Amino acid sequence: MIYKGKKFPLSRAGGLRRYDVGNLLFIEQYPKKETESAARARKGARIMWIIDTKWNKYLVRVEDGKITRLRNEPWSK
Repeated sequence: MIYKGKKFPLSRAGGLRRYDVGNLLFIEQYPKKETESAARARKGARIMWIIDTKWNKYLVRVEDGKITRLRNEPWSK
């Protein structure tokens, strides 16, 4: 992944693809969880979460190319 001209390597955690970009974690949905998002992932939806690791907050969900902002904090604009 290239962000602001800097390359970030793909890594894996528990078999899930992820990128660590500063305070942000980009990680795919874990399909074995008992959530609605995981059920959609099991049916083939491609879901990625963007998490602020400094504040441990989910900021964005990207599902099949559709972006959903989860927080409306001043620092997440």
